[in-house]
Amino acid sequence: MYFILRPATCIRINNQHIPTIDEIAPGVILLNKFSGKISVNGTTSTLNGSFVISFSNTTIEIDEQAFTNKYTVHHQPMPAILQTEMTIKNLEEKLSLEFVKELNINNTKTLELLKTTSHTADILMGCVLITGIVIITIRI
Repeated sequence: MYFILRPATCIRINNQHIPTIDEIAPGVILLNKFSGKISVNGTTSTLNGSFVISFSNTTIEIDEQAFTNKYTVHHQPMPAILQTEMTIKNLEEKLSLEFVKELNINNTKTLELLKTTSHTADILMGCVLITGIVIITIRI
């Protein structure tokens, strides 16, 4: 158990409306003008003054009142694409003969389409060149 004690830097106000011991949130206790003993996991300390105590996964006993704050963190596995240090060993991809044939046919069709497109572009470029030469020759 440890306490971080710092001198107060706030302006003193009337705080009689605030209870001496107040759990303001889970794991956060406000001790207002407190004078007494506090026990954390069997270790007892004497405090005098106003304090904010933040604690987790423990039980604190103040003036015979027990305050407990326990939580459990459950980690979910990350999606496979985001996991770090993944190593794939002996990855084998088995393709069926039918899939390989279909892939070959699709590749052949794509190559033929590229050839046709290339020939069409060559013919079009030739027509443009011939037209340009004819126009230049006519003007001269």
